Amino acid sequence: MQRPASEISLIIPVFRDADVVLQCLQSVLSDPMAEGLDVIVVDDASGDDTPDRIQEARLPGVRLIRRKINGGFARACCEGWRNRDENRTYVGVLNADTVVEPGWLKRCREVLDADPLRGCVVPSVICWDQPDLLDSAGQSYASCGWGFRRGHLEPATRYSKIEDTFGPTGCAMLARADVIEQCGGLFREDLECYYEDTELGFRLHKHGYRCTHVPDARVRHRISLTYNKIPARRAYFVSRNSTLLFWTGVPLRRWWSAVPQRCVLTAMLAIQAVRHGCLLPFVRGRLEAWPKILRSPSLRRSDASRNFSRGWLKEARRQSAARTAGSSGSDH
Repeated sequence: MQRPASEISLIIPVFRDADVVLQCLQSVLSDPMAEGLDVIVVDDASGDDTPDRIQEARLPGVRLIRRKINGGFARACCEGWRNRDENRTYVGVLNADTVVEPGWLKRCREVLDADPLRGCVVPSVICWDQPDLLDSAGQSYASCGWGFRRGHLEPATRYSKIEDTFGPTGCAMLARADVIEQCGGLFREDLECYYEDTELGFRLHKHGYRCTHVPDARVRHRISLTYNKIPARRAYFVSRNSTLLFWTGVPLRRWWSAVPQRCVLTAMLAIQAVRHGCLLPFVRGRLEAWPKILRSPSLRRSDASRNFSRGWLKEARRQSAARTAGSSGSDH
């Protein structure tokens, strides 16, 4: 009998936090269904003892790649993609600040195999400190240009059905390697971090594939522990990359309603940037998106709008209120 994981390469990008990384790897390898899994750990120039500790752990099936220069999440994942075992049918991505529950990969593969038009699947990503709440059930995208975590901070029981989502989240996903190859590769490297998974979602749709949420595959996540420690960096990349995808991905026939909504979103984000002292990188991101927009191929597909979420303003307010409530009720 073939081992379920023997056809999977799993890419785990790493930036410091060796203890967290090793806990993630132990959870992956302790899964009885993970026998034969090819785990590619890409250290993104951590600059500490993280890669040495991973090497010294001598974990079975784990390969370590050391990047000399820090290039961000997308570049680290693509380094893993280039070094994958090309004889394997599937490729996955997993954040290093996660712990997986047994059977997650097997269940993801079962759902992926059930429909040839499913190019990618995502598990339920659960909040670390509140395991009854979702961090995400895939990704949603609104015509205003906002990509957001589907079901973020909602009870996991509300998303208990296998359903299509706009796209994957870089936190945890499994895809057919040939589909990723057909779509032009894993992530767009020059996006570095934030919205790289949204861009992949657009490419999947353009090539006729879907992304599906697998509710009974579960991964626990310490939200944004590694690549989200510098607010100014986040403000810049979110601003730049979301602008790029709006103007290259939203269908022209939707611009009459999408552009005014984009203006509202921009005003909201600008106010948020002022509050966090990040207005300058926010504006710089908006401006520096345009050379990329002019050089980038179109991601538009005429029927793409059917995959867009409605009621984004209400959802933005709900998520903001949920995060505020969570912060006020937390001791740390």
